[in-house]
Amino acid sequence: FKKYNKKMLPRVADEYKNALANADEMLKAMKDVPLGKKAAELAVAQLNKFIARDEYGLYRGEGMQMLGDYFLETCLDLDNAFINYIRCSKWLAKVSKVKKAIDSYRVPDKAREVTAPPPAAKRLTGWSLWIEKTPLKPDQVINRLNCQWYLNALRARNGKILSLCYFMKGELEKALEEVKAVIRYEPFEKKLYDSGQVNSYRRLVVDYKKGWMLCKPFEIALFNKKLKTAVMLGDFYYEIEDEEKCFKIRNALAEGKYGKLNREQIASAHYRVAEIIFRMFKIEEAKKIIKDLAENYTGTLIYPQVMIALGNLYIAGEGDENLKMAVKCYEKSLKFAKDDDIRQCAMYYLATSYRKSERIKDALKLYEKQLQEYPDGWFSNSIKTYMSILKERKK
Repeated sequence: FKKYNKKMLPRVADEYKNALANADEMLKAMKDVPLGKKAAELAVAQLNKFIARDEYGLYRGEGMQMLGDYFLETCLDLDNAFINYIRCSKWLAKVSKVKKAIDSYRVPDKAREVTAPPPAAKRLTGWSLWIEKTPLKPDQVINRLNCQWYLNALRARNGKILSLCYFMKGELEKALEEVKAVIRYEPFEKKLYDSGQVNSYRRLVVDYKKGWMLCKPFEIALFNKKLKTAVMLGDFYYEIEDEEKCFKIRNALAEGKYGKLNREQIASAHYRVAEIIFRMFKIEEAKKIIKDLAENYTGTLIYPQVMIALGNLYIAGEGDENLKMAVKCYEKSLKFAKDDDIRQCAMYYLATSYRKSERIKDALKLYEKQLQEYPDGWFSNSIKTYMSILKERKK
């Protein structure tokens, strides 16, 4: 054993030294790897070089859209994002002409089989059963010029995001023109639109024409410059049912990653985070945020909406105690509400809670007041129906 040990020790020592040297070399290499902002800047530079080699070649359109997304979602740089989405739009127009030319060429069966794109598999998501295409992996070799569903998906997304850019730039007509890409290149969305069902095209058109999406003008006015871009981008992704991106943008805003927020901005940003995670069925997480806002952000502009949301969460529960808590929430909302739309919601929900609590006299009184103040309001038809039922019960 001693002889064996004497022979082995030097070898073990050498191997240990080599291992340490390799570890040091690996650590140095890891330290040299760019991370965070440096990595992003390097990626942008490499992508621009790739595009510059052949601006209208394969994969360039995807690269241009990726650059646009980086500038818009990470940097909140609307101008540079817009430039790259426009480049992508021109690339798509050029590709359409190239595709017609290459259709006349005969392709060997084996080549056709190897480069065939995957099928456009359907995945139902969102409130309007959005169809998501099968994602393409980076290592897949396909002739994307002949991949019709893929190019149409690219056209649809580029049109949507360009419409948002035009909207934020104040160019309404161009925004309305670009958003037509949704029903032009997404058959399922067009089917929903033609049948009068809920769809992202109709939502965006209505939003653009009224001048805001989910955040009302008084809420948007709390933010300026890049922070305002983040607010509107989060709303946009909510409207087109991209829940993950909506959460990513809104959460980054709420956590101060785009810049320091004041009390009003913090309340608004966290309320919008609760809104999207509630839609993602993370009910308890949303409830926790809403309760914190209700306790600590009294008097903020978003507070009336917070109290409506909290009241609705109580209503979703069972029992008289939850109903009593809901009534208190709606009463506080109505007390602080200044915006007519929010005030209408608070009045209607409060009156309806009175009705459910058998406080018939209070319910009728508030319903009548709402009809006087908002005769053509959102809830006028429902109010008239409930009032006639309640009056019959009183007889």
